[in-house]
Amino acid sequence: MWCYGDSLNERYIAMPDMYGIFEERINAIAMAIPLLEKNDLSPFAGIINTLSTLSHELDLPPAFETLIQRVVSKIEMIIMGGIDFETGLTEAVRGIEKIQRELAALKRKTPSTREPADDNNPELSTVPFSQSAVPSAPVTFESDPSLLTDFINEARDHIHSGETLLLELEMDQSNREKIDGVFRAWHSIKGVAGFLNLKEIQSLAHCMESLMDRARREELQLHSACIDLFLESNDCLKTFIGLVEESLSGAALERPENFTAVMERLASFTRELNEGTPAAMKGTGKKIGEILVNRGEVPAKEVDAALALQASGDDRSLGTILIEENHIPARAIGSALAAQAASKASAVEETIRVPVNRIDLLVDAIGEAVIAQSMIYASRAVKAVDDQSLHTKIGHAAGIMRQIQEMAMSLRMVSVKATFQKMARLARDLAKQCGRDIEFVTEGEETELDKSVVEKIGDPLIHMVRNSVDHGIEPAAERAAAGKPLKAMVKLKAYHLSGSIFIEISDDGKGLDRRAILKKAVEQGLCKAEDRLTDEEVFRFIFLPGFSTAKQVTDVSGRGVGMDVVRRNIEALRGSVEISSSAGRGTTFTIRLPLTLAIVDGMIVRAGSENYIIPTLAIVESLIPQQGQIDSILGKGRVIKVRRDLIPLIFLQSLFDEKKGSGKHGQTEGVVMIVEDMLGKKTGLFLDEIVGQQQVVIKSLGEEMGEIPGVTGGAIMNDGAISLILDVGGLVKMTQER
Repeated sequence: MWCYGDSLNERYIAMPDMYGIFEERINAIAMAIPLLEKNDLSPFAGIINTLSTLSHELDLPPAFETLIQRVVSKIEMIIMGGIDFETGLTEAVRGIEKIQRELAALKRKTPSTREPADDNNPELSTVPFSQSAVPSAPVTFESDPSLLTDFINEARDHIHSGETLLLELEMDQSNREKIDGVFRAWHSIKGVAGFLNLKEIQSLAHCMESLMDRARREELQLHSACIDLFLESNDCLKTFIGLVEESLSGAALERPENFTAVMERLASFTRELNEGTPAAMKGTGKKIGEILVNRGEVPAKEVDAALALQASGDDRSLGTILIEENHIPARAIGSALAAQAASKASAVEETIRVPVNRIDLLVDAIGEAVIAQSMIYASRAVKAVDDQSLHTKIGHAAGIMRQIQEMAMSLRMVSVKATFQKMARLARDLAKQCGRDIEFVTEGEETELDKSVVEKIGDPLIHMVRNSVDHGIEPAAERAAAGKPLKAMVKLKAYHLSGSIFIEISDDGKGLDRRAILKKAVEQGLCKAEDRLTDEEVFRFIFLPGFSTAKQVTDVSGRGVGMDVVRRNIEALRGSVEISSSAGRGTTFTIRLPLTLAIVDGMIVRAGSENYIIPTLAIVESLIPQQGQIDSILGKGRVIKVRRDLIPLIFLQSLFDEKKGSGKHGQTEGVVMIVEDMLGKKTGLFLDEIVGQQQVVIKSLGEEMGEIPGVTGGAIMNDGAISLILDVGGLVKMTQER
């Protein structure tokens, strides 16, 4: 993103405070080092030059000069190939962090409140360092808009990653890999913010990473209150980034309303930690010890004794104490350290940022190419050519085109992980608000969907998670009385099956109250008390507008609008939802969605002279009607009897062209295709012929056509003709209104 240069050095040299100069340069280096790449060592020379000039230009204490030389030595070893790149980079980063910690210690010491000198670094402990207050005026800055845009995008990725890892750390507080991940995310934001002169963001990220560094050094246990503070700080950081983005359009850059409060909470938490941390905030420090004990290398009592020495003030590492005091072989300690490091290893896939509109244009162009290629292959002129070699080549080209289309579509595929993580945060906050003790579990987070589908599934999931937490999970007293575990479980699961994606939201709560739902439905005239309805038919009433059985309206739910939104949004995505519930055992909502909205698997059918496409997800079965199977019911039009059910019948030809008439009313020369909408209402479509199954590219009919009831779009067929893609939910609604 940037490199060192004379202008940067001049900028820092111009600062009046020697330690201010030193801190600015070290922070800039701290930001740059993690961004360096193995195959480009040229920036290392600039870092070495910057570090080397510090000792000449500034009158630094010897202890700082020693720390600088250690970092320079590691970087030189990386350049010369004397050390593994990743290892050397890690050690260089640790050296810079050590310098930053010493500087932070100096910041806390003013001439009037100076602490006793550090025996190990007396020079560092006696140098006065002024503290700077948080400014109260609006933030101002001058920077390259392109750099700011890159920073905003990267910062949002880091903030999202930090939030995800924090939620996971609440369940696994000692996971060093996740702790390091959060620290790196905030550290990266701090470094780039400092370079762009975004001082408040830099200060906030610095306070956050400093506390997380205490967790890395096992001085702080990430208990619930600590996670709450980190999440609140992370949200403040997210808001600040949003304000920076707004400032690009000319708006004044203000800090978030809760910025000062968050900074004060972070400072207060740090002071409490420094003055004497409660036992609940201390780390156990047994990670290496546990490995050694589990392997049988060291008795547990010797590990406990070593930990006691550390607690009494011994600053040696646990491994060093075990080697020097208990004569444990160094090889055993090294093996345990290697095992710990191996557990942290993870593969990182290289990525590249591409604007979404470019991918959309690429997908559209490839879709047009697929249509053009299929039209060529279907043309009579080509089919008339008696040349097997030509047909083989055309078939080979068609196969390649299908592969290109699949690869292009995969570019729009993103995992549902980000959406699931938002739901985890939502469930956590709601559980505290509602007084529920909940374990939120996610599975299949890496399942991929089209980006447009992922963006639109968020609202339905929010409503369903809110209902599960507020209505599905019982209070602790009720769970105890029912013999259930006090900690309830809400699970969000995604998986692929039969060319579709399924998302399940399940809980182990009290389940849906069938009697209450049925009673409410009767009161609203949705059904009669004597109707024999299946459980699923009863449960589907909750998707109707304004339908709610909640005895009281809360801030979370109870107004009867949430599940209606779920139904509409999933219908708009050409999906479906099923409900499974058992009294006292819980409820499961299963959402079925297409992998992409750009392509649809459809059944091509003919009615009269026109071909139509019916999405295969909506098809239940097809049958050839027998004599007497089709009948008329007064006031309800035509119906077809399928087993014991009477299903409304639509004559597709007459539906779209009244002038042509049905042509086959009362006849059996044709096919009836049974389809169902989101609410499970079945309808029969009377057509002349099922032509075949085909995957088609969905095309909009254009703004001039407007919204056509019963039609969701169009597709260009092999012969160049346009066929309408039918919307089953719209067709059912049309027949009900007729």
